[in-house]
Amino acid sequence: FTSEVEEALARVIDVLGSDHSPHLARHYDPANPFASAQGVPALDYYGDLLLDAVNAGKLTLEKLVEVTSVNGARALGWAQKGTNALGTDADFTICDLDRVWTVGRDFPIYSKPGLDPLYGQTLKGKVTHTIVRGAVVMDGDQVLAQPGYGKFVRPE
Repeated sequence: FTSEVEEALARVIDVLGSDHSPHLARHYDPANPFASAQGVPALDYYGDLLLDAVNAGKLTLEKLVEVTSVNGARALGWAQKGTNALGTDADFTICDLDRVWTVGRDFPIYSKPGLDPLYGQTLKGKVTHTIVRGAVVMDGDQVLAQPGYGKFVRPE
């Protein structure tokens, strides 16, 4: 993160989210960028990149949870999300803050194009498990959820 991003996270940014652009190389046209697919594939390591920022002292773990989970759920009226209160969905991310690893070498890249703009970058901090509605959907580098397990949640 740049110092401007760090300052914005500390003072201005309430919600931080991600988007995914799973386009293949043939979907990009350098001669006509406005006719090209927009964005880059980068969802695979979103959480890991944020954990690396925590380890670098650019973001606190508490702020990471606040801007990626709590505030967005609150803003959208999702009472069952963004908290670990009794009766909520039991969505959790388990992390190893001390793990040092290299993108694309130590874990597979799952995105459709099979590439990631962070390829070859060494990060400190790794998402190790993802639990959604109480079920383990990712364990290490294995995706366990079946297609269609996701569920659209409407704001309340």
